[in-house]
Amino acid sequence: MFKELLSNADRIDPGQLQTNARMRFPAVIRASHLREKKPNDPIPTTSESKFVIIGIASYAPDEMALLDRLENAHAVWEQDWEVAVFDVMEWKSSADACKFVTQIPAATQTPILEMWIDGKVVDTKTGLRLVQESLQKFGILS
Repeated sequence: MFKELLSNADRIDPGQLQTNARMRFPAVIRASHLREKKPNDPIPTTSESKFVIIGIASYAPDEMALLDRLENAHAVWEQDWEVAVFDVMEWKSSADACKFVTQIPAATQTPILEMWIDGKVVDTKTGLRLVQESLQKFGILS
């Protein structure tokens, strides 16, 4: 689903492939069990809310594969968690990070993760390995 955005069977220019993936990314989110995180979307702050924000680079195959894993595991998390994703390519500068996440002022590597429980940030991570470990720790991925 997500990783297919970077499939290049037609051998088009890599830059164009990445541009196409970025443009099609929101439609793929809408077709999934994930939610698109838009700038300044409110964070659920009610008690018993569980909310995950993941920022990925739409040009990164491993990060797109992570979203595929999340989508495939939706039966595990969808009763307890809301998972919202966005493409860091939406940022004009690192200052735009605060429009998507509140506790990560600037990301030096992707993906980025911010996890909320009961209206409070309980975890933040950057980098594929740490993000995956966090998702596993909280039972979102196995």
